[in-house]
Amino acid sequence: MQEKDMSCTSMVNKRRFIQTSTKTNSLDEDGDPLIKYKYQFPKRKPKTTNNHVDINELVTQVIQKVNLIDKMITSVPKTTIKKQVQIILNLEANPSIIIEFFSKKPSFLKAEHLGVLIEGLKKYGLKDADIFKYLCTIDNLQELNMKKIETTFDFFRSVGMANNDIIKTFLRNPNIIRLSYKQILNRVDSLKALFKTSDTLSLIANTPDILFDSMDDVTKKFMYVHQSMGITQRQMMYSSLFQCTLQHVINRHMFLERAGFFTKEIKQSIGTSSTNPKLQNIIDNSDADFAKMYGNMDVAEYQAFCKLLAKEKAFVSEDDI
Repeated sequence: MQEKDMSCTSMVNKRRFIQTSTKTNSLDEDGDPLIKYKYQFPKRKPKTTNNHVDINELVTQVIQKVNLIDKMITSVPKTTIKKQVQIILNLEANPSIIIEFFSKKPSFLKAEHLGVLIEGLKKYGLKDADIFKYLCTIDNLQELNMKKIETTFDFFRSVGMANNDIIKTFLRNPNIIRLSYKQILNRVDSLKALFKTSDTLSLIANTPDILFDSMDDVTKKFMYVHQSMGITQRQMMYSSLFQCTLQHVINRHMFLERAGFFTKEIKQSIGTSSTNPKLQNIIDNSDADFAKMYGNMDVAEYQAFCKLLAKEKAFVSEDDI
């Protein structure tokens, strides 16, 4: 299992938009007024193309770069290399990035099924830019074929996931093609014990790592937030809870509670709203932003608190021995 960033700060670049909102008379399950949002996206800039790229010059540069790493590249016919470079160029990748791409993945220059694979991915609805990003995550193209991809899409369709969500899951964690149908089904069933079916599928699409994490760890995070903090599943859905460590959540919760910014509340009555911060505001911010937001403190003060909390936990554990 890969170690996760405790800050849980999203690194995904989001497209800027103009947002307007209006309150409605309806209430959500936390007792807050539902808000209708209207998004107006700015016009996209015209798509750049590689029509004027000198393919022969690009091929020469690719060969020169790859030759520094893999001398065997000289055994690959130049016509083959040109074909592979053209395939990636057709994905509208920047020529300089293409050179770097093949220098890191020289085996792609002789992968005969590269073109077939790309065309297959397009049929499943993946866009050129997404396909290139996906290829950048693959180390060994020989392990990847359309049969595996078709099987993966079929698996997720069988549990009720929409095609766009399958694509999102596929791009966020390419390793899902290694999962068997039984593994996927078992995890979906386990998550359905905690969330509604629609929420379970959305959660997987937004956080596909949850398919690989220990279900025991997932349950511990859920139970801590739900029972110790009194927070609903809906708030969990809009936070990065399952991308964080449990200790990160505990640190943030304990800090807020001891500083007087958080109190555990019984289930809210209809028409009332919680005074506690939303879960995403508690765990999704960096340490610096969190410390500034709650108490206007320096990040070093918050980190010192976390260290003291760890010592406190160790001391309590020793007393239990």
